[in-house]
Amino acid sequence: MPAVAAHAMVVSEQEHATRAGLEILRAGGNAIDAAVAVGFALTVVYPEAGNIGGGGFMVIRLPSGRVTTFDYREKAPLGATRDMYLDRRGDPVEGLSWEGHLAGGVPGSVKGMLTALERYGRLDRRSVMAPAIRLAREGFPVHAGLLSGLESDRDLLCRFASTRAVFFPGRPTRPNGTAPGGAPRTTCLPADSAAAGLGPTAPAPNDSAARELPPNVTRREPFRVPGGLTRSLGVRAAGDTLRQPDLARTLEEIAAQGEGAFYRGRIADLIVAEMRRGGGLISKRDLANYDVVERAPVHARYRAHEVWSMPPASSGGVILAEILNVLERFDLRALGFHTPRSVHVTVEAMRRAYADRNRFLGDPAFVDMPVETLTSPAYAEELAASIDILHATASSEVLAGARFPSATESSQTTHYSVVDSLGNAVAVTTTLNGGFGSGVVVEGAGFLLNNEMDDFTIKPGVPNAYGLVQGPANAIEPGKRMLSAMTPTIVTLDGELLLVVGTPGGSTIITTVAQVISNVIDHAMPLEEAVAAGRFHHQHLPDAIFVEPGAWSEETIRRLRAMGHEVRVRGSASGRVNAILYDAGAGTYRGVADPRSYAGLAAGF
Repeated sequence: MPAVAAHAMVVSEQEHATRAGLEILRAGGNAIDAAVAVGFALTVVYPEAGNIGGGGFMVIRLPSGRVTTFDYREKAPLGATRDMYLDRRGDPVEGLSWEGHLAGGVPGSVKGMLTALERYGRLDRRSVMAPAIRLAREGFPVHAGLLSGLESDRDLLCRFASTRAVFFPGRPTRPNGTAPGGAPRTTCLPADSAAAGLGPTAPAPNDSAARELPPNVTRREPFRVPGGLTRSLGVRAAGDTLRQPDLARTLEEIAAQGEGAFYRGRIADLIVAEMRRGGGLISKRDLANYDVVERAPVHARYRAHEVWSMPPASSGGVILAEILNVLERFDLRALGFHTPRSVHVTVEAMRRAYADRNRFLGDPAFVDMPVETLTSPAYAEELAASIDILHATASSEVLAGARFPSATESSQTTHYSVVDSLGNAVAVTTTLNGGFGSGVVVEGAGFLLNNEMDDFTIKPGVPNAYGLVQGPANAIEPGKRMLSAMTPTIVTLDGELLLVVGTPGGSTIITTVAQVISNVIDHAMPLEEAVAAGRFHHQHLPDAIFVEPGAWSEETIRRLRAMGHEVRVRGSASGRVNAILYDAGAGTYRGVADPRSYAGLAAGF
């Protein structure tokens, strides 16, 4: 069920973060203050994606109706090179851009959030960051979703002693092959095996170190090992309280000193020391030179609605606008929801838009992009005219930009939406890229670093971790922002707020946001139905439709295949939307946390 409120609403991936935002709103803060509070709180309670060691994008609608955006995407270190992840034969080294110290870009989240706070917030840093500091210092009960994520990424996280100390203190370890580049890997024993005392490195029951819990973990019910002693295996059960004292100190320093504490002070020194330990590239100069850019949004019209989203270095707004512009040429309501014909035209719009994404888009400081053309109604007319209403177009036949004359993001991301009683609305999508990023916790600082370097084109024509085949426009260059799919979006109607929406999901982010918007506008769905509805995705290459389990009937799949589409049923859900809809008739906000989420919460007052 949606949350309904008259004055303010916060929707995020984690209940403690949502409550942090509400705390700030009740204390007199505005939506920008609350969004920053949510962002810092997610660093503590949602380490898969919430971060200060990554980056993101923020779209803000002010009470005047003006929309602005903040780009705090990570950057390639100045020591980065175009071929840094290739072997001597010119082929990508598996895992090198995805895990460990070399995978990290220069983080932007701290400066991005604090810049937005300074320009458009009402409260001071200490007030806004207080909930996150409290959660880190006093701890929070670990939910089943975080526990599952830690166990599924155990091999990555246990490679690094600093990361083990936060999430797996006391867990026995064993060798686990070699990392990219040949360094030996270590992993932790699974919780069940370790609890049983299996494995040659498991501490003996009479080991005095095994008698006490580490200081950052409180067990709700102590685990008893043979012999009756209590042994800590770190976070092992839902309900365990996780405390993060190093992270608390880091947040306290940022609250007291501002972004300089992170980019030039003690925290910067810790980041650089961590890089040196693991062979990473981020330097003091990289951190000191990092900049946030306030940009004009990408704007599109869709069936009398105004759609505002992120410009490059996010591809989200451009490709969302391109998809919606094409779909406006078709009567989706008449075609019906998820009928073979409506799915077909939507897929063909996605296919053409992603072809353009993969060829043209990148960091605007480095690449000239035909954004106005890609988002224009005239170009959409040409693309729509190229769609055969009865047959699929092979992606090999779709040439990016061929029809205009001037042609020249882990699933473990997170999105949150905030509105207030003053007329501010904020959509934020932020990420470490993969779940838990590079797997590296900065020793002494307590936070994870991103693995965003994989979002660059490692080698043209070779897919990245999300299967995206990209071109030279997104090649690695020193100081360049890697292309993203993050799509925080605000929709208005007749000058009034209608929808604040976004999602994680890697390359599926854009298509998920497009479908939620279409569900609300074309199919007149209540927000909870629009968010819960099954989803599908096409990204040009690979040439296939990816659909959530149970979204379509076997007959629909059969008919789509008869039209020439390859259909692949995903093994998991697609995205976790957090959205707010303003019901002008009732004068209320409706907030929805995606039912696909394991700990999301919409709440307001």
